[in-house]
Amino acid sequence: MRLGRTGSGAAATVLAASDRGLLGAPGVVVLAERGDTRIVTAAWPHARTPLAGGRSMGEQPQRLATIAAG
Repeated sequence: MRLGRTGSGAAATVLAASDRGLLGAPGVVVLAERGDTRIVTAAWPHARTPLAGGRSMGEQPQRLATIAAG
């Protein structure tokens, strides 16, 4: 689901993390396309974004399988 759409949870997740004092947390991984990582990487500039370089949503399952395989 794209950010900004009804039901999108990224902004709410960042706010909840802020409320819990987790904005400095290490090891944050964002599984989203490049366009959707902006809110999260604004809060966690060090976050890893392994799907951000993908060309399409159809490519994501393949990239995730490659990551999972090590």
